Amino acid sequence: MLELSNVTTTYRGMVAISDISFTVRAGEILTIAGANGAGKSTLLKTIAGMERAQSGAILFEEEPINQDPPHRITQRGIAFVPEARRLFSRLSVRDNLRLGSYLYRKKVDRDQPLE
Repeated sequence: MLELSNVTTTYRGMVAISDISFTVRAGEILTIAGANGAGKSTLLKTIAGMERAQSGAILFEEEPINQDPPHRITQRGIAFVPEARRLFSRLSVRDNLRLGSYLYRKKVDRDQPLE
């Protein structure tokens, strides 16, 4: 479902993540753990298209996505939601997630990914 091969991302010429490779199959859960500054958020932003990998490949459902803009990656079902940003604090988690479903044209298409 999601495959990273030798992905490296830099910030202002400094390597933030280097040579990351893993595969996540449908139904699997992958945990990313590490200290502050270890590159967890950079990795997730790179997958979501918010940061560009300098090298390597990112495949989602066997198709490359590392050159796609973030809105195209979100349309495919991948998004990055940073913690502690209090997006819409008066809304439930479900309602916050539904806000991202505006990309899906039909109501049935909006509700299915949440199930």
